[in-house]
Amino acid sequence: MPLVIPANSSIDVTVLFSPDQQTGYLFDLTVTSDSYYNSQLIGRVTTGGGTDPALPVTNLTAIPAGADQVDLSWDPYVDAIGDFASFRIYRSETAFTELADAGVSLVGSEPNVATTSYTDTTAINGISYYYAVLPRDTAGAAADRAGEFEVVGPISPNAIPGITNITAMQDPQAGTILVSYDLTDAENGDVQVWLEYWDGTTWQVAENVTGAVGVQQQGTGLIAIWNARQDSSLYVAAALIRVNAKDINNPAAVGQLASATFELDTLPPTAPLMTSGVNSPTKLANQILSGTRESNTALYVNGVEIQPAAVGVTAWSYDMPLVSGENSFALTSVDSYGNISPALNGSITYDDSPPAAPVVNPVASPIIVDTITVTGSKPIDTGLLVARWDSLAGAWLPLSQAYPDPSSGFATEKDPTWAIQIGSLVQGL
Repeated sequence: MPLVIPANSSIDVTVLFSPDQQTGYLFDLTVTSDSYYNSQLIGRVTTGGGTDPALPVTNLTAIPAGADQVDLSWDPYVDAIGDFASFRIYRSETAFTELADAGVSLVGSEPNVATTSYTDTTAINGISYYYAVLPRDTAGAAADRAGEFEVVGPISPNAIPGITNITAMQDPQAGTILVSYDLTDAENGDVQVWLEYWDGTTWQVAENVTGAVGVQQQGTGLIAIWNARQDSSLYVAAALIRVNAKDINNPAAVGQLASATFELDTLPPTAPLMTSGVNSPTKLANQILSGTRESNTALYVNGVEIQPAAVGVTAWSYDMPLVSGENSFALTSVDSYGNISPALNGSITYDDSPPAAPVVNPVASPIIVDTITVTGSKPIDTGLLVARWDSLAGAWLPLSQAYPDPSSGFATEKDPTWAIQIGSLVQGL
Protein backbone atom coordinates (compact mmCIF):
# COMPACT_ATOMS: atom_id res chain seq x y z
CA MET A 1 0.00 0.00 0.00
CA PRO A 2 1.25 3.62 -0.57
CA LEU A 3 3.39 5.28 2.13
CA VAL A 4 2.61 9.00 2.78
CA ILE A 5 5.63 11.24 3.50
CA PRO A 6 4.81 14.55 5.26
CA ALA A 7 5.89 17.82 3.65
CA ASN A 8 9.46 18.91 4.33
CA SER A 9 10.19 15.45 5.73
CA SER A 10 12.25 12.43 4.78
CA ILE A 11 11.90 8.74 5.49
CA ASP A 12 14.04 5.63 5.14
CA VAL A 13 12.32 2.73 3.33
CA THR A 14 13.38 -0.92 3.50
CA VAL A 15 11.54 -3.50 1.35
CA LEU A 16 11.91 -7.20 2.08
CA PHE A 17 10.64 -9.78 -0.45
CA SER A 18 11.42 -13.30 -1.67
CA PRO A 19 11.37 -13.38 -5.50
CA ASP A 20 10.35 -16.52 -7.40
CA GLN A 21 13.35 -17.33 -9.60
CA GLN A 22 11.24 -19.42 -11.95
CA THR A 23 8.84 -16.62 -12.92
CA GLY A 24 10.82 -13.53 -11.88
CA TYR A 25 9.87 -10.45 -9.88
CA LEU A 26 10.04 -6.73 -10.75
CA PHE A 27 10.00 -4.14 -7.92
CA ASP A 28 9.66 -0.39 -8.69
CA LEU A 29 9.98 2.44 -6.15
CA THR A 30 8.29 5.68 -7.29
CA VAL A 31 7.41 9.06 -5.66
CA THR A 32 4.25 11.05 -6.50
CA SER A 33 4.07 14.78 -5.65
CA ASP A 34 0.71 16.21 -4.36
CA SER A 35 1.53 19.62 -5.79
CA TYR A 36 2.71 18.69 -9.27
CA TYR A 37 0.75 15.45 -9.69
CA ASN A 38 3.59 13.63 -11.36
CA SER A 39 5.62 10.57 -10.52
CA GLN A 40 9.33 10.01 -10.56
CA LEU A 41 10.93 6.55 -10.75
CA ILE A 42 13.74 6.66 -8.22
CA GLY A 43 14.65 2.97 -8.07
CA ARG A 44 14.04 -0.44 -9.66
CA VAL A 45 15.04 -3.91 -8.54
CA THR A 46 14.72 -6.88 -10.93
CA THR A 47 15.25 -10.49 -9.89
CA GLY A 48 14.73 -13.79 -11.57
CA GLY A 49 12.39 -12.84 -14.46
CA GLY A 50 11.77 -15.07 -17.48
CA THR A 51 14.54 -13.35 -19.47
CA ASP A 52 17.08 -13.05 -16.63
CA PRO A 53 20.31 -14.93 -17.55
CA ALA A 54 20.21 -16.55 -14.14
CA LEU A 55 17.43 -18.81 -15.49
CA PRO A 56 18.13 -21.92 -17.57
CA VAL A 57 17.63 -22.28 -21.28
CA THR A 58 14.43 -23.83 -22.67
CA ASN A 59 13.78 -26.77 -25.03
CA LEU A 60 17.24 -28.21 -24.58
CA THR A 61 17.90 -31.16 -26.96
CA ALA A 62 20.85 -33.45 -27.58
CA ILE A 63 21.56 -35.72 -30.59
CA PRO A 64 24.57 -37.80 -31.67
CA ALA A 65 26.76 -35.89 -34.13
CA GLY A 66 29.18 -38.51 -35.39
CA ALA A 67 32.29 -40.03 -33.96
CA ASP A 68 32.85 -38.86 -30.34
CA GLN A 69 30.48 -35.90 -30.69
CA VAL A 70 27.09 -34.78 -29.35
CA ASP A 71 25.16 -31.73 -30.62
CA LEU A 72 23.20 -29.62 -28.10
CA SER A 73 20.62 -26.98 -29.05
CA TRP A 74 18.16 -24.72 -27.25
CA ASP A 75 15.71 -21.89 -27.89
CA PRO A 76 17.00 -18.35 -28.48
CA TYR A 77 17.80 -16.63 -25.18
CA VAL A 78 16.82 -13.01 -24.41
CA ASP A 79 19.05 -11.00 -22.05
CA ALA A 80 16.67 -8.27 -20.91
CA ILE A 81 18.89 -7.07 -18.04
CA GLY A 82 22.08 -6.90 -20.06
CA ASP A 83 24.30 -8.76 -17.59
CA PHE A 84 24.67 -12.05 -19.49
CA ALA A 85 28.14 -13.56 -19.16
CA SER A 86 28.10 -17.03 -20.80
CA PHE A 87 26.36 -20.32 -21.35
CA ARG A 88 28.01 -23.12 -19.38
CA ILE A 89 27.63 -26.72 -20.52
CA TYR A 90 27.66 -29.46 -17.90
CA ARG A 91 27.82 -33.21 -18.44
CA SER A 92 27.61 -36.42 -16.43
CA GLU A 93 27.47 -40.13 -17.20
CA THR A 94 24.58 -40.45 -14.73
CA ALA A 95 21.39 -38.46 -14.28
CA PHE A 96 21.78 -35.41 -12.00
CA THR A 97 19.61 -32.67 -10.48
CA GLU A 98 22.28 -30.33 -9.08
CA LEU A 99 25.69 -29.27 -10.28
CA ALA A 100 27.13 -30.48 -7.00
CA ASP A 101 26.09 -34.07 -7.76
CA ALA A 102 28.90 -36.59 -8.19
CA GLY A 103 30.21 -36.93 -11.73
CA VAL A 104 28.96 -33.58 -13.02
CA SER A 105 31.66 -31.64 -14.86
CA LEU A 106 31.93 -28.46 -16.91
CA VAL A 107 32.75 -29.42 -20.52
CA GLY A 108 32.50 -26.05 -22.26
CA SER A 109 31.12 -22.54 -22.41
CA GLU A 110 29.78 -20.08 -24.99
CA PRO A 111 30.15 -16.31 -24.40
CA ASN A 112 27.68 -15.21 -27.11
CA VAL A 113 24.12 -14.76 -25.88
CA ALA A 114 22.83 -15.32 -29.45
CA THR A 115 24.28 -18.83 -29.49
CA THR A 116 21.66 -21.59 -29.64
CA SER A 117 23.88 -24.66 -30.03
CA TYR A 118 27.03 -26.33 -28.82
CA THR A 119 28.95 -29.43 -29.97
CA ASP A 120 30.60 -31.55 -27.31
CA THR A 121 33.71 -32.92 -29.02
CA THR A 122 35.06 -34.61 -25.87
CA ALA A 123 32.40 -37.34 -25.74
CA ILE A 124 33.41 -40.96 -26.29
CA ASN A 125 31.56 -43.34 -28.61
CA GLY A 126 29.42 -45.86 -26.79
CA ILE A 127 29.17 -43.93 -23.51
CA SER A 128 25.82 -42.41 -22.54
CA TYR A 129 25.73 -38.83 -21.23
CA TYR A 130 23.36 -36.38 -19.52
CA TYR A 131 23.63 -32.64 -20.27
CA ALA A 132 22.52 -29.28 -18.83
CA VAL A 133 23.08 -25.75 -20.19
CA LEU A 134 23.03 -22.90 -17.63
CA PRO A 135 23.34 -19.19 -18.46
CA ARG A 136 25.49 -17.23 -15.98
CA ASP A 137 25.34 -13.50 -15.36
CA THR A 138 28.28 -11.22 -14.75
CA ALA A 139 27.97 -11.85 -11.02
CA GLY A 140 28.30 -15.58 -11.60
CA ALA A 141 24.69 -16.27 -10.61
CA ALA A 142 22.65 -19.08 -12.21
CA ALA A 143 19.60 -21.13 -11.37
CA ASP A 144 21.63 -24.17 -10.43
CA ARG A 145 19.59 -25.70 -7.64
CA ALA A 146 17.55 -28.88 -7.93
CA GLY A 147 14.50 -28.43 -10.15
CA GLU A 148 15.71 -25.12 -11.55
CA PHE A 149 17.30 -26.37 -14.77
CA GLU A 150 16.64 -28.97 -17.42
CA VAL A 151 18.75 -32.12 -17.89
CA VAL A 152 18.60 -34.14 -21.14
CA GLY A 153 19.84 -37.66 -21.68
CA PRO A 154 20.93 -40.33 -21.87
CA ILE A 155 22.53 -39.71 -25.28
CA SER A 156 25.44 -41.59 -26.82
CA PRO A 157 27.69 -40.39 -29.68
CA ASN A 158 27.94 -42.73 -32.64
CA ALA A 159 30.87 -43.26 -34.96
CA ILE A 160 30.38 -43.00 -38.70
CA PRO A 161 30.08 -46.55 -40.11
CA GLY A 162 33.05 -47.62 -42.19
CA ILE A 163 32.91 -49.08 -45.73
CA THR A 164 36.05 -50.81 -47.02
CA ASN A 165 37.17 -53.38 -49.59
CA ILE A 166 34.35 -52.71 -52.04
CA THR A 167 34.36 -54.61 -55.34
CA ALA A 168 31.79 -54.70 -58.13
CA MET A 169 31.45 -56.89 -61.19
CA GLN A 170 28.73 -57.95 -63.59
CA ASP A 171 27.66 -61.58 -63.22
CA PRO A 172 27.99 -63.19 -66.68
CA GLN A 173 25.39 -65.80 -65.78
CA ALA A 174 22.62 -63.68 -64.29
CA GLY A 175 23.49 -60.30 -65.80
CA THR A 176 23.29 -58.62 -62.38
CA ILE A 177 25.96 -56.60 -60.56
CA LEU A 178 27.58 -58.32 -57.57
CA VAL A 179 28.79 -55.79 -55.00
CA SER A 180 30.98 -57.01 -52.14
CA TYR A 181 32.06 -54.82 -49.21
CA ASP A 182 33.17 -54.83 -45.57
CA LEU A 183 31.14 -52.91 -42.97
CA THR A 184 32.48 -51.74 -39.61
CA ASP A 185 30.60 -49.97 -36.82
CA ALA A 186 32.24 -48.95 -33.53
CA GLU A 187 29.02 -49.53 -31.60
CA ASN A 188 28.25 -52.82 -33.40
CA GLY A 189 24.71 -51.58 -33.85
CA ASP A 190 22.21 -51.40 -36.68
CA VAL A 191 23.36 -49.61 -39.83
CA GLN A 192 21.23 -48.57 -42.82
CA VAL A 193 22.96 -49.50 -46.10
CA TRP A 194 22.02 -48.46 -49.66
CA LEU A 195 23.70 -48.39 -53.08
CA GLU A 196 24.11 -45.59 -55.61
CA TYR A 197 25.44 -45.67 -59.17
CA TRP A 198 27.09 -42.97 -61.27
CA ASP A 199 25.04 -42.24 -64.39
CA GLY A 200 27.73 -40.07 -65.94
CA THR A 201 26.42 -36.86 -64.36
CA THR A 202 25.15 -37.54 -60.83
CA TRP A 203 24.85 -40.31 -58.27
CA GLN A 204 21.52 -42.12 -58.54
CA VAL A 205 19.96 -44.42 -55.94
CA ALA A 206 19.97 -48.06 -57.05
CA GLU A 207 16.39 -49.16 -56.43
CA ASN A 208 16.41 -52.80 -57.54
CA VAL A 209 18.87 -54.28 -55.04
CA THR A 210 18.70 -57.44 -52.95
CA GLY A 211 21.07 -58.98 -50.42
CA ALA A 212 23.16 -56.92 -47.98
CA VAL A 213 21.19 -53.66 -48.10
CA GLY A 214 18.70 -52.14 -45.69
CA VAL A 215 19.38 -52.65 -41.99
CA GLN A 216 22.71 -54.46 -41.58
CA GLN A 217 25.31 -55.14 -38.91
CA GLN A 218 29.04 -55.05 -39.34
CA GLY A 219 30.65 -57.88 -41.25
CA THR A 220 33.08 -58.77 -44.02
CA GLY A 221 32.38 -59.90 -47.55
CA LEU A 222 28.78 -58.68 -47.50
CA ILE A 223 27.10 -59.19 -50.90
CA ALA A 224 24.48 -56.94 -52.50
CA ILE A 225 22.99 -57.80 -55.90
CA TRP A 226 21.94 -54.96 -58.18
CA ASN A 227 19.69 -55.48 -61.21
CA ALA A 228 21.15 -52.67 -63.30
CA ARG A 229 18.83 -53.19 -66.28
CA GLN A 230 15.82 -52.13 -64.21
CA ASP A 231 17.49 -48.93 -62.96
CA SER A 232 19.84 -47.54 -65.56
CA SER A 233 19.57 -46.61 -69.22
CA LEU A 234 20.82 -49.08 -71.79
CA TYR A 235 24.53 -48.56 -72.25
CA VAL A 236 27.93 -50.17 -72.34
CA ALA A 237 30.47 -48.27 -70.28
CA ALA A 238 32.91 -48.26 -67.40
CA ALA A 239 30.71 -47.68 -64.36
CA LEU A 240 30.97 -46.79 -60.67
CA ILE A 241 28.83 -47.93 -57.78
CA ARG A 242 28.87 -46.50 -54.24
CA VAL A 243 27.97 -48.14 -50.93
CA ASN A 244 26.45 -45.79 -48.32
CA ALA A 245 25.96 -46.58 -44.63
CA LYS A 246 24.47 -44.50 -41.81
CA ASP A 247 23.99 -45.24 -38.16
CA ILE A 248 20.35 -45.90 -37.29
CA ASN A 249 20.74 -43.80 -34.13
CA ASN A 250 22.55 -40.97 -35.89
CA PRO A 251 21.32 -40.27 -39.42
CA ALA A 252 23.94 -37.55 -39.83
CA ALA A 253 26.76 -40.10 -39.49
CA VAL A 254 27.03 -41.36 -43.08
CA GLY A 255 29.96 -43.34 -44.42
CA GLN A 256 30.40 -44.09 -48.13
CA LEU A 257 32.92 -45.57 -50.51
CA ALA A 258 32.85 -45.81 -54.30
CA SER A 259 34.09 -48.86 -56.18
CA ALA A 260 36.79 -48.89 -58.80
CA THR A 261 35.42 -48.73 -62.35
CA PHE A 262 33.92 -51.91 -63.74
CA GLU A 263 32.38 -52.82 -67.08
CA LEU A 264 28.63 -52.38 -67.08
CA ASP A 265 26.77 -53.70 -70.12
CA THR A 266 22.99 -53.40 -70.15
CA LEU A 267 22.64 -53.17 -73.93
CA PRO A 268 20.91 -56.20 -75.51
CA PRO A 269 22.40 -57.73 -78.66
CA THR A 270 20.61 -57.54 -82.00
CA ALA A 271 18.01 -60.18 -82.82
CA PRO A 272 19.28 -63.26 -84.68
CA LEU A 273 18.58 -63.55 -88.41
CA MET A 274 17.27 -66.64 -90.21
CA THR A 275 18.59 -67.19 -93.73
CA SER A 276 16.95 -70.55 -94.35
CA GLY A 277 13.37 -70.64 -95.54
CA VAL A 278 10.63 -72.17 -93.39
CA ASN A 279 8.77 -75.03 -95.07
CA SER A 280 5.27 -75.00 -93.63
CA PRO A 281 3.14 -77.00 -93.63
CA THR A 282 5.45 -80.00 -93.79
CA LYS A 283 5.21 -83.74 -93.40
CA LEU A 284 8.82 -83.95 -92.15
CA ALA A 285 9.19 -84.45 -88.40
CA ASN A 286 12.32 -82.23 -88.28
CA GLN A 287 13.26 -79.02 -90.00
CA ILE A 288 16.69 -77.43 -90.12
CA LEU A 289 16.76 -73.72 -89.38
CA SER A 290 19.90 -71.66 -89.94
CA GLY A 291 21.06 -68.05 -90.00
CA THR A 292 23.39 -65.53 -88.32
CA ARG A 293 23.67 -63.92 -84.87
CA GLU A 294 25.78 -61.27 -83.18
CA SER A 295 29.30 -62.46 -82.42
CA ASN A 296 29.97 -63.86 -78.95
CA THR A 297 26.29 -64.47 -78.19
CA ALA A 298 24.54 -67.71 -77.36
CA LEU A 299 21.49 -68.78 -79.35
CA TYR A 300 18.29 -69.68 -77.53
CA VAL A 301 15.14 -71.30 -78.88
CA ASN A 302 12.07 -70.80 -76.70
CA GLY A 303 14.31 -69.86 -73.77
CA VAL A 304 16.58 -72.91 -74.03
CA GLU A 305 20.21 -72.53 -75.09
CA ILE A 306 20.91 -74.60 -78.20
CA GLN A 307 24.28 -73.11 -79.20
CA PRO A 308 26.83 -71.54 -76.82
CA ALA A 309 28.56 -68.21 -77.39
CA ALA A 310 31.87 -68.19 -79.22
CA VAL A 311 34.11 -65.26 -80.07
CA GLY A 312 33.93 -64.44 -83.77
CA VAL A 313 31.24 -67.04 -84.50
CA THR A 314 28.08 -65.69 -86.12
CA ALA A 315 26.59 -68.64 -88.04
CA TRP A 316 24.08 -70.91 -86.38
CA SER A 317 22.06 -73.99 -87.34
CA TYR A 318 19.34 -75.86 -85.50
CA ASP A 319 17.58 -79.11 -86.32
CA MET A 320 14.16 -78.38 -84.89
CA PRO A 321 12.01 -81.37 -83.90
CA LEU A 322 8.32 -80.96 -84.67
CA VAL A 323 5.13 -82.25 -83.13
CA SER A 324 1.82 -82.64 -84.88
CA GLY A 325 0.14 -79.30 -85.46
CA GLU A 326 1.58 -75.78 -85.12
CA ASN A 327 5.12 -75.43 -83.73
CA SER A 328 5.87 -71.86 -82.62
CA PHE A 329 9.44 -70.77 -81.97
CA ALA A 330 11.22 -67.67 -80.65
CA LEU A 331 14.92 -67.23 -81.45
CA THR A 332 16.97 -64.93 -79.19
CA SER A 333 20.63 -64.09 -78.70
CA VAL A 334 22.09 -63.69 -75.18
CA ASP A 335 25.45 -61.98 -74.59
CA SER A 336 28.04 -62.73 -71.92
CA TYR A 337 26.36 -60.30 -69.47
CA GLY A 338 22.97 -61.95 -69.77
CA ASN A 339 21.42 -59.26 -71.97
CA ILE A 340 18.69 -60.77 -74.15
CA SER A 341 18.01 -59.65 -77.72
CA PRO A 342 14.57 -59.03 -79.21
CA ALA A 343 13.01 -62.28 -80.40
CA LEU A 344 12.69 -63.55 -83.94
CA ASN A 345 9.35 -65.36 -83.96
CA GLY A 346 7.99 -67.95 -86.36
CA SER A 347 5.95 -71.13 -86.63
CA ILE A 348 5.95 -74.40 -88.59
CA THR A 349 2.92 -76.61 -89.10
CA TYR A 350 3.72 -80.31 -89.04
CA ASP A 351 1.04 -82.35 -90.82
CA ASP A 352 1.48 -86.05 -90.18
CA SER A 353 -2.09 -87.09 -91.17
CA PRO A 354 -2.67 -88.30 -94.79
CA PRO A 355 -5.36 -86.49 -96.76
CA ALA A 356 -8.52 -88.22 -97.90
CA ALA A 357 -8.19 -90.31 -101.05
CA PRO A 358 -9.00 -88.57 -104.31
CA VAL A 359 -12.25 -89.36 -106.09
CA VAL A 360 -12.07 -90.64 -109.67
CA ASN A 361 -15.03 -89.97 -111.91
CA PRO A 362 -16.31 -92.98 -113.93
CA VAL A 363 -14.11 -93.85 -116.89
CA ALA A 364 -15.50 -95.19 -120.18
CA SER A 365 -14.26 -98.70 -120.82
CA PRO A 366 -13.53 -100.45 -123.06
CA ILE A 367 -12.06 -97.87 -125.40
CA ILE A 368 -10.46 -98.12 -128.84
CA VAL A 369 -7.85 -95.38 -128.36
CA ASP A 370 -4.56 -95.45 -126.40
CA THR A 371 -5.05 -92.09 -124.67
CA ILE A 372 -7.71 -91.13 -122.15
CA THR A 373 -8.50 -88.14 -119.91
CA VAL A 374 -9.36 -89.03 -116.33
CA THR A 375 -11.09 -86.50 -114.01
CA GLY A 376 -12.15 -86.35 -110.39
CA SER A 377 -11.94 -84.41 -107.11
CA LYS A 378 -9.54 -84.14 -104.17
CA PRO A 379 -9.11 -82.20 -100.88
CA ILE A 380 -7.86 -78.66 -101.33
CA ASP A 381 -4.19 -77.95 -100.56
CA THR A 382 -3.23 -81.37 -101.92
CA GLY A 383 -1.50 -82.51 -105.07
CA LEU A 384 -2.23 -85.54 -107.20
CA LEU A 385 0.24 -88.26 -108.03
CA VAL A 386 -0.81 -90.76 -110.75
CA ALA A 387 0.62 -94.24 -111.00
CA ARG A 388 -0.37 -97.24 -113.12
CA TRP A 389 0.05 -100.93 -112.65
CA ASP A 390 2.80 -102.50 -114.66
CA SER A 391 1.89 -106.15 -115.02
CA LEU A 392 5.34 -107.02 -116.29
CA ALA A 393 7.05 -105.31 -113.35
CA GLY A 394 4.34 -106.42 -110.97
CA ALA A 395 4.28 -102.95 -109.34
CA TRP A 396 2.68 -99.54 -109.44
CA LEU A 397 4.88 -97.15 -111.39
CA PRO A 398 4.49 -93.37 -111.12
CA LEU A 399 3.66 -91.64 -114.34
CA SER A 400 5.89 -88.82 -115.41
CA GLN A 401 2.89 -86.54 -115.37
CA ALA A 402 1.47 -85.41 -112.03
CA TYR A 403 -1.01 -82.76 -111.05
CA PRO A 404 0.24 -80.36 -109.88
CA ASP A 405 4.02 -80.75 -109.83
CA PRO A 406 4.74 -82.13 -106.32
CA SER A 407 8.04 -80.27 -106.18
CA SER A 408 6.22 -76.94 -106.25
CA GLY A 409 4.32 -77.61 -103.01
CA PHE A 410 0.57 -77.68 -102.59
CA ALA A 411 -0.14 -74.90 -100.12
CA THR A 412 -1.78 -72.73 -102.78
CA GLU A 413 -3.62 -75.49 -104.55
CA LYS A 414 -7.20 -74.56 -103.75
CA ASP A 415 -8.89 -76.25 -106.75
CA PRO A 416 -10.77 -79.33 -105.50
CA THR A 417 -11.07 -80.80 -109.04
CA TRP A 418 -8.46 -82.39 -111.22
CA ALA A 419 -8.05 -83.74 -114.73
CA ILE A 420 -5.13 -85.65 -116.18
CA GLN A 421 -4.43 -87.30 -119.54
CA ILE A 422 -3.08 -90.81 -119.55
CA GLY A 423 -1.52 -92.05 -122.76
CA SER A 424 0.43 -94.98 -124.18
CA LEU A 425 -2.23 -97.42 -123.07
CA VAL A 426 -1.65 -101.04 -124.07
CA GLN A 427 -4.24 -103.58 -125.00
CA GLY A 428 -5.92 -105.30 -122.12
CA LEU A 429 -6.63 -104.31 -118.55
